[in-house]
Amino acid sequence: MTRRIEEVPTTGMSSSEEWADIVSRWHDGWRVQPGGSWNSPHVASYCLGEVTVVGCRTGACAGSRVADRDGTDKGRADVAVLVLHSGREIVEEGSRQVLLSAGDAIIWDTRMSGRFAVDDSVDKSTIFLPRAVVESWVPSLDRLMVRGPVPAACTTALRGLLRGVAETPSAELERQNAEILASALRETAFLALSGLEPVAANRGGRFWNALTRTIETRLPLAPTAEELAVELSVSVRTVYQVFADNGTTVRAYIKRRRLARAREELLDSRRDDSVATIARRWGFVDQSAFTKAFRQQFDITPSMVKRSAARG
Repeated sequence: MTRRIEEVPTTGMSSSEEWADIVSRWHDGWRVQPGGSWNSPHVASYCLGEVTVVGCRTGACAGSRVADRDGTDKGRADVAVLVLHSGREIVEEGSRQVLLSAGDAIIWDTRMSGRFAVDDSVDKSTIFLPRAVVESWVPSLDRLMVRGPVPAACTTALRGLLRGVAETPSAELERQNAEILASALRETAFLALSGLEPVAANRGGRFWNALTRTIETRLPLAPTAEELAVELSVSVRTVYQVFADNGTTVRAYIKRRRLARAREELLDSRRDDSVATIARRWGFVDQSAFTKAFRQQFDITPSMVKRSAARG
């Protein structure tokens, strides 16, 4: 069952300070200070099993959070995906400062200090995801965290799903299967973020991109380091080093991309291929091996993804 943990209506609050207290409470350690009066504010929080979604509409404000948190933040150490539906917001985390416009998204670490500022008003959603889930998406989560923002063109499906949850009446929402909704949010968040590959630490990002593009054109085949070296006119040692700089190996990266491409097909409700057929197409010897690898990477089975996509 899906639970709407708390929803604060647009009436009944006497000041923007009271609203700021509510926003602070549901944003995992952030302390919000209003920058003036707020017109038609709104805050709602949803529990979807292991995934929590907080949606809010605020006026001008600023906020900060510190790394050393007290017990009021429920002890979470999640990764959050912030999606801006309207307005503009400046987000700072460590040495990173990002300006978000309507439709943009950003990924941030709930264990790190940060600041934000809104100069007018915003409507936004924050998805709190278990760290292990997001870490399974990329070779190096730390490097992914310093990239961004995710452009609006990549977040259309995610924003649509979040709007659908927010606009569903409470009685109907409570009848929905929380795991299916959580799975849908994880899947669409992954698709929005999947284009953000980490930058190579010691080798040029362009060379990393050339390597990954070459692999992408060869899938489901698995080119060796030797074949990649010949293709790009570099040494085999260089190929190994660039993948190591990005926190992975040639073999592990290809496996991850095969699984990601297979998941894209599972999510396509227009396809009627069986899980076994998709497994074979993407280089897995049988459905059992595919399911095991898929669950290790995405914390969900291929069959569950396919059923979720079929339900729409």
